[in-house]
Amino acid sequence: PLSSSLPPSGPPPPPARFDAMRERVGQALVGIADALIHAVSADLEQAAGRARDPRDRMALFDAGAQLEREADARTARVPAALKAQVAACLASGQTAAAGANGVRPIEALEVDARIVVDDVARGIREGGGAVYATYAARLAALLGRGAFDEAGHPLGASVLAAAVMAAFTGVVDSPAVRAVLRRALVPRLAPRLVALVGDLDHELAQAGVDPFEPAQ
Repeated sequence: PLSSSLPPSGPPPPPARFDAMRERVGQALVGIADALIHAVSADLEQAAGRARDPRDRMALFDAGAQLEREADARTARVPAALKAQVAACLASGQTAAAGANGVRPIEALEVDARIVVDDVARGIREGGGAVYATYAARLAALLGRGAFDEAGHPLGASVLAAAVMAAFTGVVDSPAVRAVLRRALVPRLAPRLVALVGDLDHELAQAGVDPFEPAQ
C-alpha cells in the first residue's frame, strides 16, 4: 500500500476525496487564469496607449502581446503549480496548533508575485468571510490535520492565488508592467476565488464533512 512506502515521519497520503477535489480545483483555476490572461493583456495594451515614456509604452505592449501569444502554455502551468503547492503544504505539516515554523511554499515566489498573492488572499478571506473560515475548517477536518496555519493550508486562499499567479510569471519585466499586473489582477482574481471557495464549501457540506473544531 502507498502508506507503507512513506517514511514513518512523513505525512499520511491525503484522502481520495481531497485528491479528486484538488484535480477539479486545478481545472477551475485554468479557466480563471485563461479569462484573466486576456483581460490583463487588454489592460496592458490600453496602458501602453496612455504611456508617455516610450520605454514604458514598448514594455506594456510587449507584455500584453506576450500574454496573448503564450496563453495556452501559461494556463497549462496552473494545475502543476497547484499540485506542487498542495504537496509542499502537506509535507510541511505546518499547523497552528503545533506552532511549527518553516519555509512556506508561497515564500518561493518572486517578491512582486508574492505581493499580488498576499493581496488576493486577503481579498478572499475578507470577501469570503464566514464561508471561507468554514471552508478552511472543513478542509482541515477532511485531511484530519487540525487547524492549518493559513499560509500553509492546502487549497487555502494563498495556495489558490499562487497557483493562478503561475500563469503570470516571466512576463516582460518593468515597473510599468508590474504596476498594471497588480492593479488588474487583484480586483479580478479575488472575487472569482471567493466564488470558487463557496462552491467547494457547498460540495464538502453536501458530502457530510463537518468543520474541524479545536478542543476546548
